[in-house]
Amino acid sequence: MGVSPASLDRSFRESIRSGYNNAVAFLTLSLLGALATVPVATVGHAVFGVTYAVGVILARGTPHTAREAAGLFAEGVRRNAATGALLTAAIAVAGAVLAGNVLVITSPSAAVALVALAVVSTALIAAGLVVLVVAVALVACGQSVRAGVRDAAVLVASNPGYALVIGLVVASLLALGALTLGVGWAVVGFSFTAGFVLLATAHAYEERAGENPLEALAGE
Repeated sequence: MGVSPASLDRSFRESIRSGYNNAVAFLTLSLLGALATVPVATVGHAVFGVTYAVGVILARGTPHTAREAAGLFAEGVRRNAATGALLTAAIAVAGAVLAGNVLVITSPSAAVALVALAVVSTALIAAGLVVLVVAVALVACGQSVRAGVRDAAVLVASNPGYALVIGLVVASLLALGALTLGVGWAVVGFSFTAGFVLLATAHAYEERAGENPLEALAGE
């Protein structure tokens, strides 16, 4: 079953409302997450820390203090220590391939076949990154890595519109962070991205499988 546009619109509205109701908590998480990405080796841990904390806050539906948000961030990092390291490695490999492709495409001496190969592999890496983003949301909600990646791939492949929206939101907020030298990402980007992806994935998963993965975090 496809993801309805209404569910994505609801995800936008709910993530904005949740961010407003938990402004201090979301700001705290964005700052912690942004700081934790400075040592490149902890990028994956930062992503899981923020995503897990935002997921718990969304599942509970109640305002959280900065201290509570920080505690949830630390818990998310601890629970996903090994998976965070795996995510860091995956991001590093994807980044290296994309950087290599950019060099090939911009090289005046590159052969046509080589440029075509770079373009195709870039598109595949981009699709893989979208799957990775959705898989992080599912794993942060309690699924195993294998189940999270499998379900994320099925969800993305069967709902290209949903995948495109997820990719555009994440890319836009990453661009915001880059253009503001990290300020935009640290203030709103990290936590809002996590909130939207979690809510959109939960709604899409519920429409497809009849289950809401965020419910697993309600009692945390």
